[in-house]
Amino acid sequence: MRADGLTDEEGEVMDHLCWAVDAFEELEMQHPDERNEFYAAVHRIQDLMAVRIARRHYPKGWLNGNG
Repeated sequence: MRADGLTDEEGEVMDHLCWAVDAFEELEMQHPDERNEFYAAVHRIQDLMAVRIARRHYPKGWLNGNG
């Protein structure tokens, strides 16, 4: 388990997300809204990753859909 609460496998996803952000920032912008839209999408993925931590530690309050 990493210090951020993610499993090693989840952390790998988060690390790739960070690398994607860095790579995207190097691209030439083609539309004035695309940077904000990209960051909004990244934040949504981060929200999903955070919920995984909440489900793991508080399964009664954060149901996982498995019953």
